[in-house]
Amino acid sequence: MALYGYPIIGRRGLGNEMMPWARCIVWCLQNNAQMIAPQWRQIHIGPYLRGEVDKRQYHKLFSQDGYVCGLKKLHLLKTAHRINEDAWTEQSKPFAESHSTVVTFEGMGDFFAGCKNYYCDIKAEILRVTHSQFIPKVPQTAVIGVHIRMGDFATPSEDKTRSGTSNTRIGIQWYIEAVQALRGIMGENVPAWIVSDGTMEELKPILELPHTHLRRTSVSITDMLTLSNTSAMVASGSTFSMWGSFLGQMPTIWHPGQLKQSVVCSKDSEMPEIEWESGTAIPQIFHRAVLKYENTKES
Repeated sequence: MALYGYPIIGRRGLGNEMMPWARCIVWCLQNNAQMIAPQWRQIHIGPYLRGEVDKRQYHKLFSQDGYVCGLKKLHLLKTAHRINEDAWTEQSKPFAESHSTVVTFEGMGDFFAGCKNYYCDIKAEILRVTHSQFIPKVPQTAVIGVHIRMGDFATPSEDKTRSGTSNTRIGIQWYIEAVQALRGIMGENVPAWIVSDGTMEELKPILELPHTHLRRTSVSITDMLTLSNTSAMVASGSTFSMWGSFLGQMPTIWHPGQLKQSVVCSKDSEMPEIEWESGTAIPQIFHRAVLKYENTKES
């Protein structure tokens, strides 16, 4: 008999859908289990109705190599004993040793809380299964990454954003000032890469900054990995931003109320993630973290 993990990814944006996948990766490593291939092929009507650039056809992005798929997947999901991840305990193992058992992972769970110590394993798995044409080149010099979420997010509301409300746009002026604040640390000529689903008109104010470029690929995993390759990041408050920061482990600026959970595995006392109020000074401890990371990337 054998033990399997199965991530039920749902029908949301890539950042959300990757959360049960990441927890399943960790659990499979911990329990020497095989993963059943996620069902990336889903029907997403919303992106077409809203005219979004990314149509969320995630099945085109990832390989199923190394996962249980095909007829064996169908057979296991129909016949094996199935339990939820929350019900799995050490006491579950004796039963699993004599019965084919599938442990399922669904929803957001505790975000990255149980994954941070497995950052290297998760990133390696993502790079392994992502088709090579969707993996971006790593920049040779320091770059500021800026994720500006528009799309299906609600119109900006300072009160909601500051109170921690999710799925709300952040005003474009805050992003502009965050880029300028980072350039005050890293250098005025450091390029800023904008990753966004916004229109050219919506992004015009920030694109008018010097050395600022829109990196629009319409491929979500490419955009996520592009963010992860930057030296410092300005986040949108979405799980997509969380993934960019987690995979890159770089210093990250969040709007007040939007740092839901620390995702950077700091190895010292430096502060790699902050909520930043526009118009205020960057804390010196974050200043040092940015310069330290920038020097590490360039060495």
